[in-house]
Amino acid sequence: MTTEEYQEEKRFVLSELADNQFSTNRLSHEYLVELIQPFKDDKEVMTASLVNNAYIAHEASGRLKADKEFMVQAVQSCCGIFREASVQLKDDIEVAQHATWAQSSSFQYASDRIKSTPALIEICCADSSSPLNSINPSVRDNPSQFLELLKEIEPHHKPSAVIHFASEEIQKLAGDEDPVKSLQAHLLHEKLDMKLAPKVESHKPKMKI
Repeated sequence: MTTEEYQEEKRFVLSELADNQFSTNRLSHEYLVELIQPFKDDKEVMTASLVNNAYIAHEASGRLKADKEFMVQAVQSCCGIFREASVQLKDDIEVAQHATWAQSSSFQYASDRIKSTPALIEICCADSSSPLNSINPSVRDNPSQFLELLKEIEPHHKPSAVIHFASEEIQKLAGDEDPVKSLQAHLLHEKLDMKLAPKVESHKPKMKI
């Protein structure tokens, strides 16, 4: 296909998409896939296609799935597309937030850095606590990290409603009381124990001359 043919075909496709944008009889998925076949790497065409059928995002090229602007739009309407995002975009908090707010289960595909950082977890969980099912064990199993998460997330969710996302050990530490106060008390007690623990000096054997 020559450049002129490509542009002519593109104008037709964009016109077809625009004409059906507000139609009650949307283009079928099969027809749409065939229509955009030569334009899977064309951002303008693929973005316009999302309005007609969000699931067409799965047909986008790898380059577009690494394009932040395109993926921010795609993850908000196409369930499961965040799973196909580039490694870089899975580590982008803005993309992860939009994906998680649109579908809470998408959080499982965010990078380990996002799922291990309480402040970033809070951003993704501001709308719902469900994504906490996928937080990293480094937070779930660590009293100090989970305490930090409880403090971060408190404006949106009560700690008592979030503590069940922690490990069983941390849930036992929290008990039936205020989880924040309970974990703070535990960590303080642990810190004092370490300070008061007797220091054992290591005796190195003397060398014979």
